[in-house]
Amino acid sequence: MSWKELDDLDEKVAKLFGGECTTPNPKVDVGDLFDKRMKAFETFSKSRDDLADLLEKYEDADDAVKNGVKRAAAVYQTADFGKDKKNKDDAKKIEQARKMYAAFFNANLKEIADGEKGVDELQKHLVQLGNYKGPGK
Repeated sequence: MSWKELDDLDEKVAKLFGGECTTPNPKVDVGDLFDKRMKAFETFSKSRDDLADLLEKYEDADDAVKNGVKRAAAVYQTADFGKDKKNKDDAKKIEQARKMYAAFFNANLKEIADGEKGVDELQKHLVQLGNYKGPGK
C-alpha cells in the first residue's frame, strides 16, 4: 500500500527534474502504518463509547441501590419492632432502635455518595476522552 501524500510529492519532484529522477524507496510502508494507526484509533474510540455505556449502566444501578436503601430506611423509621409504643420503656427502646437503624442506613448512603463522587470524576475524564478527535483530525 502506498502513502498517497508521499507518492504525490514524488511526482512533483519528478516533474521538477523533468521526469528524469529516481526517488528513494523507503523500506517501510508508512501508508500501511497510518492505516494501522487509524484502525487502532477506531478501536479506541469504540471502547470509549462502550465505556460510556457501561458507566451509564453503573450510574443507573447506583441510583437504584441508593433509592432502595432510602426505601428500606423509611420502613425502619416507622417500625415498632412488635413492641407497644404506648409503653414508656418499649417506646424508648423503639426510638433507640430507630436511631441505630438510621445511623446504619445513613452510613450506607454516605458510602454511596462517596462512590458517586468517584464516578463523577470518571465521567469528567470520559468527556475529555470524547473531545479527542484522533490522528489527523
